[in-house]
Amino acid sequence: MQTKYRRTRALLGAAVAAGLATPADAAPRSDHALRTSSYVGGSYVDYAEAVAVDAAGNLYVTGYTGSEDFPTSDGAAQTEFTGGDETVPYDAFVTKVDPKGSEVVYSTYIGGDAIDMALDITVDATGAAYVIGKTSSSDFPTTPGALDNRARSADNVFLTKIAPDGRSFAYSAILGPGEGTGVDVDDEGRAYVTGTTRGSSYPATAGALQPQPSGNGDSFVSEVTAAGDGFVYSTFLGGTEVERSGDVGIDPTGAAVVSGVTSSEDFPATPGAFQQSPGDDSPAVMDAYVTKLAPGGETAVYSTYLGGDDFEWQVGVDADASGNAFVAGGTSSSDFPTTRGAFQTEKKSRRRGEDAFVVKLDPSGDVRYSTLLGGSAADGATSVAVADRGTVYVAGSTRSNDFPTTPGALKRKSGDNTDAFLTRVARSGRSIVYSTTYGGWSQYELGLDVAVAAGRIGLAGPTYGEELPLAGKPFQPEYAGNADAYVASFSPTPARGTNLVRAGFDDPRLRLGLGDTVQWHFKSNARRSVEDASGLGLFDSRRRGREYHYAFSFFAAGRFVAVDSATKDRQRIPVRTRALSTPEGIRLAWATERREGYVFDVQAKPPGASSFETVHEGTPATDAMYEPATDGRYVFRARIRSAEGRAASGWSPPVAVEV
Repeated sequence: MQTKYRRTRALLGAAVAAGLATPADAAPRSDHALRTSSYVGGSYVDYAEAVAVDAAGNLYVTGYTGSEDFPTSDGAAQTEFTGGDETVPYDAFVTKVDPKGSEVVYSTYIGGDAIDMALDITVDATGAAYVIGKTSSSDFPTTPGALDNRARSADNVFLTKIAPDGRSFAYSAILGPGEGTGVDVDDEGRAYVTGTTRGSSYPATAGALQPQPSGNGDSFVSEVTAAGDGFVYSTFLGGTEVERSGDVGIDPTGAAVVSGVTSSEDFPATPGAFQQSPGDDSPAVMDAYVTKLAPGGETAVYSTYLGGDDFEWQVGVDADASGNAFVAGGTSSSDFPTTRGAFQTEKKSRRRGEDAFVVKLDPSGDVRYSTLLGGSAADGATSVAVADRGTVYVAGSTRSNDFPTTPGALKRKSGDNTDAFLTRVARSGRSIVYSTTYGGWSQYELGLDVAVAAGRIGLAGPTYGEELPLAGKPFQPEYAGNADAYVASFSPTPARGTNLVRAGFDDPRLRLGLGDTVQWHFKSNARRSVEDASGLGLFDSRRRGREYHYAFSFFAAGRFVAVDSATKDRQRIPVRTRALSTPEGIRLAWATERREGYVFDVQAKPPGASSFETVHEGTPATDAMYEPATDGRYVFRARIRSAEGRAASGWSPPVAVEV
């Protein structure tokens, strides 16, 4: 089974010694905030392989599940589990979550009578999701007119396009024998896919770069029509030994950039490529490769090895709007090629351990930077995503307690097992802008995919335990058992950290703005809560674990109290309103969302007044325009309270505006 689980097996060995979270004595401000985080799954094994983010900020997570009680939505395209008996228990799944992380837009199975696994996902401008993977089901659901090149005695590549509402498959196709590992889509709805196949049965088109297979297992690259009924082009890619595909990205010209690993000494590298031969001399050892196909798939713009004297594995790729390609993976090589001045030029893992790597290639294939990323134990990247203006995020997994993180990170050290990580690399490759680990302390999480859009960074993978860092209002706050998927999102906006690991709050001066995030870090089996002194509950950890992390974005203005139930310490947290002077008046905001059962009060102090006057009382609205009667200094404050009871927050710190 060639999945990311198998490719990250090196990270799942013996546990390393756990370290305590670094005290945040000054409540360091993080460059990024964890906005949403939730479990996804039922009572059996649920495994997330990939994540996507659409233009509205919705999250899409996909993978495979053996749970007959996996949470599907009413009216979804497939609500019944069909994964067969206990020896072949898996269906693919896709779950779409709203930007707040609190509501499931849709959740569906995809599968037939045997094993079905989704391995990658992307989404187009309409919100339609494209899912690729592999199936061994004889009755995998295809749609009329779609490609159906099913091989009866082998696994097959499936490509399924799901309607934006999740109630139907726009098309569902079988491309041919093999497994599909990567998918991207262009503005016209054409899907570009890559995967691995054996033999000559996978369809190739006339005039393609490599119309015939070359070895024991080749990669393939195909461009599929918008209707899913044919190939624009389809080509093999490989040498006389074995290739394993990784991912695919599309540049603005329609060129496909694909990644993977190869053990072939004659992999089709192009003349003048960065590395024209493998970094080792054994066909048992694999190097990474990166190939850029010209539009139409007939020629390669460039094709290069990336590797040193040992294994490279699990290589992800993405392309930016300028045609640069970004590649991330894992390496055991002591001489992996890095560039001068890069963030990390030497491998830090001990003996034959792994480090992650990140490489940027320009549109012609020249390497602009190449850096390692890791600590003293096993680390590996699995995915890379490029945001606007070349901002690069890398996801992977780490067992290193000294994995490079940045001040104010959600979590600075890994736990007893393996953590996911999320790292933003500077455009020069010489430093990291933000880096955090993500996970519980007595369990493991893998970071298998990252996606960026609409100011959100999505992260997904599997989790094994009850200590997942939650955030916002999770649509599934409880661990369902065996193994669950998780889906989380970060935003490139600041968060403040407060540390309970050493018994008590470290910064009683903590100040927040409306919508800002605070990250709690604590230790012991005690529950932690955030509430107003009057009893208005905002957050309750519920969970009990040796070490725990939670991020909460304050949705309303007011004065709140964080209560540590282990020490009874209290920390007052003022959250300010927002006020902005505009030509039309003063725009006020006192909440980021409505909350059922609660209302808001807003007061103003006009110029020259000695006290506040109420301008909104018991309103469910979250913002409004205020028309000033005269020029001068206006001061505003707000609070949240129960619509039917006495529970109310304290008034927020006042905010002043000059008009």
